[in-house]
Amino acid sequence: DYIQRLVSGYAKGQALPHNIVPLLSALHARAAIRQIDCFAKIERPVNADITFGVNIDTRDIALALNLDVGPHTYRDVPMKYAKGPLAVYDTNNLTTAVVGPLQSESSTGPFAGTLVYRQENDSLELDASAAMDQTQLMNIINILNKGELKPVRCDTPLRVSAKGLLALESTSTATNALTGKVAFSNGTLFNLHVADMSGDLSIKGFTARFDNVAGSTSNGGKISGDIAFFFPAYAATSTLFTTHVSVSDTDLSELKRAFNVTNARVGQVSGGLTLNGHASNRTIPSLSGEGKVNIHDGLLHRMPLFAGFTDYLARTIPGISALVNQSSGSMDFVITNGVLRTENLLIEGDLFSIQGKGSYNLDSDALDFGMRANLFKQKTIAGRITHFVTLPFTRLLLEFKLFGTLDDPEWSYANILEKITDSLSGQPDQPSPADPSKPPPERVQP
Repeated sequence: DYIQRLVSGYAKGQALPHNIVPLLSALHARAAIRQIDCFAKIERPVNADITFGVNIDTRDIALALNLDVGPHTYRDVPMKYAKGPLAVYDTNNLTTAVVGPLQSESSTGPFAGTLVYRQENDSLELDASAAMDQTQLMNIINILNKGELKPVRCDTPLRVSAKGLLALESTSTATNALTGKVAFSNGTLFNLHVADMSGDLSIKGFTARFDNVAGSTSNGGKISGDIAFFFPAYAATSTLFTTHVSVSDTDLSELKRAFNVTNARVGQVSGGLTLNGHASNRTIPSLSGEGKVNIHDGLLHRMPLFAGFTDYLARTIPGISALVNQSSGSMDFVITNGVLRTENLLIEGDLFSIQGKGSYNLDSDALDFGMRANLFKQKTIAGRITHFVTLPFTRLLLEFKLFGTLDDPEWSYANILEKITDSLSGQPDQPSPADPSKPPPERVQP
């Protein structure tokens, strides 16, 4: 149409990408070529209807394709199919590509919605929903796929509905502004197994937030909180996180995965934790935060961590092991550079309570604690310990040092006769100064 200064055309049939690209190249539809190049390993010719128009004077372009793509890959993600329109508009050499409404399915689940790419500010506007593998989804939308979300792993398809704008490159003039909902059935948060997780998603600038997070642990304990990731200029290796997490009635055995500990633990845990650190590399040594924890209905005395104490009592006081039943505990703690410190560790049972303070290195799994065991602290079992009433003291303090690891702890203690003498003579409840002429305290192995 020379009057309208417009060239238009229409074609229908089957073609492979290398058949379509020459037309797009002739039309200078660079953004369309960029999108087409994301497709690979197409197993059959693509069913396509193509309509295009070109202004002869300005070389502005309008191009519409109805695509029906069979098995293929998109950004290296295996796809079963993809169906929907692709519209390309090129004005003043700046291209806008609209994909959708799109229906597609990867090897792990469906993806549906509309994607709008704008060359002017190198942005992606989306209104989409998906239920597929976490890594596949991040690769399809081409964001947060360089390890920024490493502490979060979804073992089942990640269900997402989101709407907003994403900057595809750190140099984009666009600013991330996206909101939505996320959920998954099973996965891990910082190695803690979780189930039925859901939360609100928001990405603003270089910050991704998950708020109102709620779910459960595998035994039915409750977990809630929020987590934020900061990825300056999309630098995955520089990604930081901060989180606040509360747990209630979580089985103590489940926490072993978070600390890579293998020995058995029994008990119910409740508490809260505020934590921040590096998300992608050397996470544990970077951790800082604070929290508190309470344990109840436990069998803490059976844990290898306290086996040295239990073994010592069994050898020193025949029959006492039957009364060692530490079942609850609590502590407040702070974490600095991956080292946990507490001043008020308390482990309690019917007969004994154990107080302690010290540190635990989360990275090297190194314990360094001073522990004190108090006898006859609970009045509810007086009938079970009548045979001890005739002892010539009413309170006996046992002080220990606890070293080693959670799986292989090492207990050392002061001479028991010195402790009894101090108790009878009214000396302060402090360990006697070390005598350099005496051998070091015996070490008790669990």
